[in-house]
Amino acid sequence: MPRPLPLSASLILKCDGLRLTLSLSSLYPITHYHHRYHRYPVPDLLIARHFLQRLHSGLCGIGDNAGALHLLRQLNSSPSGCKPRLIMYNTIIHSLGKDKLFTEAKEMLREMIENNIAPDVYTYNMLIHMQCKNNMIDEAQALIQIMTKQGVAPNVFTYNTLLHGYCLCGQMDKAREVFDLMIQTHCQPNVVTYGTLINGYVKLKSIDKAFNVLQEMFERGIAPDAAVYCTLIDGLCKSGRIPMARQLFNDMQIYEIKPYVCTYGSLLDGLCKNAQLDETKALLKEMECNGIAPDIVIYTILIDSLCEVGQVKDAEILVSDLLSRGMVPGHTTYTTMIKGYCKEGRMNTAMKLLNKMKQIGCSPDVVTYTTLIDGLWHVSSSMRCKYMELSQVFALMVPY
Repeated sequence: MPRPLPLSASLILKCDGLRLTLSLSSLYPITHYHHRYHRYPVPDLLIARHFLQRLHSGLCGIGDNAGALHLLRQLNSSPSGCKPRLIMYNTIIHSLGKDKLFTEAKEMLREMIENNIAPDVYTYNMLIHMQCKNNMIDEAQALIQIMTKQGVAPNVFTYNTLLHGYCLCGQMDKAREVFDLMIQTHCQPNVVTYGTLINGYVKLKSIDKAFNVLQEMFERGIAPDAAVYCTLIDGLCKSGRIPMARQLFNDMQIYEIKPYVCTYGSLLDGLCKNAQLDETKALLKEMECNGIAPDIVIYTILIDSLCEVGQVKDAEILVSDLLSRGMVPGHTTYTTMIKGYCKEGRMNTAMKLLNKMKQIGCSPDVVTYTTLIDGLWHVSSSMRCKYMELSQVFALMVPY
């Protein structure tokens, strides 16, 4: 059994004039593996490749894309056997994508092909993801054609990414074409595929088409997950179809799918906007019984609904409750309370709350000030009072 390498030692590699120093501790795993399983010394070229790959990965890891590219170009022009490999190109493409250097990332693909390094599906998926994320859908579609010509078959992630890109742009006909292409090429859609299509239709308020996709899921034996149900319930609530949303929520419980907090939020918001306060309270109690604590969004929805129907005292109790749970109200919650006070004509209380916001570092926004100005205008009895009180609000709006 060979002795372990001294961890304090260091190795000097000279690769075409590039002087590199590396602690042998990072090379120990590879040398130990070879000694144990192959019983012969590690070739210098293997050590160099291992080192250069780790160096390149490290440069990308710290965001030094210029250094990583420089190393890659030096290795390409080197007469030695230390040529870049697929993993190096994938690493730099991923790093360039994180820094939104899409032109440079695509240039890496061209360079790979020129140097006879075959890109794999992971290479293409990264590039397609970058382009779809930046609404470059046509370029992403062209890349799929290139990868197919290169003999690389798109996988479910490839199609899901392109489908998601079309959904983001509202091009649901194109998204459906991608879905149909998956079926034709025997690439099995998964729950993400269907969820993306459903979300796209819901965003365009095409709820019936979204339900058709849900039906297709069941027919293909793919069970919808909590995210799919959340999307559909949110869409139904926003379109005022509360009974259907409630039924879908009940289906989740039948199938033992635990709802997200946002699922409760969508349903509570729908119930509140339809003035179904008793059902709202019952659902909130059910939520807590299921061990799901309401978050600040849920509280704000409830506070807003109570203020709308003039139950400001109950809204104040909710504010106290969320504070006792260690939550920090944001400007939306405070603005909601200010709106409630304005509706009741309690302008002094509203102004005090505005001052409190500023004192605790919660910056009021244009909605906060507009709410106050509207309240003062309707409450003040004379034009002189209106202008005096409004000037106080404007003074608070202008930073000194």
